[in-house]
Amino acid sequence: MKYLVFLISLVLPTLILAQDEDGCFDWLPKCTMYGNPDFSKCSTDSIDHLMGALFDGKLKQFGVEDLKHLTIPKIAFNEGNPKSPVVLNAELTNAVITDMESIKILKNDVHNETLQFDTDILIPKMRIDGNYKATGRILIVQLNGGGDSWFEIGNIKCHLKCDAGLKTKKGVDYYDVKDCSIEYTFDKLKFYLNNLFNGRKDVEEQTNKYLNENSREVAEIIKPVIRETIEKVLTHYLRLCMNKIPSKCFVVDLKSVDYYKSIKKQ
Repeated sequence: MKYLVFLISLVLPTLILAQDEDGCFDWLPKCTMYGNPDFSKCSTDSIDHLMGALFDGKLKQFGVEDLKHLTIPKIAFNEGNPKSPVVLNAELTNAVITDMESIKILKNDVHNETLQFDTDILIPKMRIDGNYKATGRILIVQLNGGGDSWFEIGNIKCHLKCDAGLKTKKGVDYYDVKDCSIEYTFDKLKFYLNNLFNGRKDVEEQTNKYLNENSREVAEIIKPVIRETIEKVLTHYLRLCMNKIPSKCFVVDLKSVDYYKSIKKQ
């Protein structure tokens, strides 16, 4: 019996990750770009399947870690304008990003000349845990502390725009994702900062309660930090996947690398 289990453990991943003769996957829809009025719909479905694969480990054989737990070593925030509602010097270290399993690609367009990606994304929930250090002021609250913290952000709607091209490695073409930018909104923010006042738990709890009651104002203050975090996560994984999976696995009728290079030079 133990040998049967051993054989299944060897064969099952191969079946799940079966590749066709082009080195592509049966779970990743291929699309025709040129002359296809439904290309945007197909491309959206393809990228949505790719995002799903990042959570179930389908891409680990390529060295692509799953998105269930992603660590960002450092996120910094500095705002020094005394006339603003915030004067703050803060950083979050060893930030662990979780709870993004329900991410949904709403729309993905790829420009047929420049290969620019325009992607609308919904992230119903994202959680960030990490060690913070903060000194300064948010609203009327003076901050001076450091310790464990968590943030939960809800209903994040993103528009990701990436400049891209094609590159060739060992005779195979891949997307070459370059600069990306993101615009986003979110509706919900909850958080807790431990050890805000060097162990004064009563003041710490009152301060966290006040800041959460004014979460809309706090959200505007920390919006650049959240944008940077989301941009890092999405851009990192998009580049990683596109560098591992041939472009023909996404779009079957792409033109040559030189063709797209010539378009960009015009």
